[in-house]
Amino acid sequence: MLLPVCVFLFSFHNVNAAVTDDSNIAVDVVSAGPLPVMIKNRMQASVTVIAEQLMDGKSPDEINAGKAQYETVIKEVFDKILIGYTVDGVTIATSDEQVNVTVNLLPWDDTITAVDVQIKTDGVSPEIAALAMADIKGMHDLFAENLCGLPVDAVDWSNGVLKHSLDDFMEKNLPEFRADFEMQPGATAKVVVTIYPRMPVIRNIDLMMRSDTVPNIYLLQERVFFQNQINILLGVPVAFVDRHKEYFAQKFAEALDKRSSFSLLGMHTDVDIKTGEQTTITSHSNTAKYNIGIEGWADFGRHNSEDENITYRVHLGRFLTPKNEFFTQIFFKPQETEVDWAAGYYYHFDKKWRLGGRYFFEDQYWSIDAQRVFNKKWLARFEYAPAKDSWEGAIRYNLHDFVSLEYVWQQADHEKDRWLRLIGHF
Repeated sequence: MLLPVCVFLFSFHNVNAAVTDDSNIAVDVVSAGPLPVMIKNRMQASVTVIAEQLMDGKSPDEINAGKAQYETVIKEVFDKILIGYTVDGVTIATSDEQVNVTVNLLPWDDTITAVDVQIKTDGVSPEIAALAMADIKGMHDLFAENLCGLPVDAVDWSNGVLKHSLDDFMEKNLPEFRADFEMQPGATAKVVVTIYPRMPVIRNIDLMMRSDTVPNIYLLQERVFFQNQINILLGVPVAFVDRHKEYFAQKFAEALDKRSSFSLLGMHTDVDIKTGEQTTITSHSNTAKYNIGIEGWADFGRHNSEDENITYRVHLGRFLTPKNEFFTQIFFKPQETEVDWAAGYYYHFDKKWRLGGRYFFEDQYWSIDAQRVFNKKWLARFEYAPAKDSWEGAIRYNLHDFVSLEYVWQQADHEKDRWLRLIGHF
C-alpha cells in the first residue's frame, strides 16, 4: 500500500520547472559483498521502476523537498520484494539534469562460493551429445558468474535471470538445442542442465553408395555397417547437422575407408550430405590402384545374333599411373556356355577422354577403343577392328547407377546392324 499512497502524495508539481522522466533517473545498487552482474542489473531495473513511479514528472526542487519520503518508500518497497539481502539504506541525489538513486544492500550470512554444473542430453546418441557439449564449454562460467557471491536464499529470486542468461547462451553457442536447469542451493550450488533437440529433426535417412572403380556389389558388403554409422543422425536437429556437415562427412568417410575390404583396395571415400527431415547421404568410394567392373548386357533388336543377346563382362584393370591402365576382360555368354577373354591398355587423358586397345584371344584380333564421357548421364564409345574391317559405336544413357541404356551401331562382315542394349551394372 505504501507505493500507491506515496505516488499520490507526490504527484503534484510545478509544470514550469525542469521535470524528471525515465531518461534521467540513474540507479546504482551496491552490496557489502560480491554481487553478480546479471543479478545487479535486474535489481537496478526493479529499483528504476519504483523510482520512476515516484518521481516521474517532478522537478528537482520537488524531489529534494520530498527526498526523505522517497528514500523511505524505495527502501521499504524494494526490501519487501528482495530475498537474500537487506536494504541498508537508499540515497537520492539530484542535479539540474539527473537524479541519482543509490541503494546499499547487506547480504544474508550464507552465500554461494562455488558452482558444480552437470550437463545432460536427452534424445540424442552419446556421440552427438559429445559434439554438442563441445559447443557449450563455457556453460560452467555462465552459472559461476551469475551465482558466486549470491546469498543462498536469493537463488529462487534469481531463477528468472539465470534462465534468461541460459537461453541467450544457448542461442549464441548451440541454437539447435534448448536447455532447462534444476538447482540445489548451498555453499556449493549444484546445477543440472538438460539440453533437448529443437525441431525440425532428421526422421529418415536415404543412403546411396557409389563407385566408379569397383562394382556395386563390392560396396554392398559394407552397407549395413555404413547404415549403422549414419543412423546416429536420427533425431538430431537438421540445423545442427548442417552446421557440422563437414565433420560428419569426414567422420563417415574415414570409418568406411578403415574397413578391411576398403583398405585392401586402397579406397578413398567422399561423403555428401543433403540435410532435411528426409536426409540423403551419398558415399563416393574409389581406388587409384584398380578399375574393376561387372556388367550384364541384354540386346534387343539385334539381327542374326541370338547367341550373343545376353553377355556378362568382367573388367579387371590396374593403374600403373593415374593415366595408364592395363587390364583384362572376361566375357561370358550363357547361350554358348563358354568364356572369352581379352587384354589391353587404356590411356586416360582426363575423366572425360579415354583411348586404347584390346586383343581378343578367342578370335585373335586387335581393336582400337575410344570413349568420351559428356556428363554423369551421357557417354559415347567407338571400337574399330582393322583386321576384320569392322566397327561398333554406341551412345549410352545412365538411367540409374545400376542400369544404363545404349543405342548401338555396328558393321561386321560387311553388314550393318542397330539395336538397343540394356546394361546392368553389378
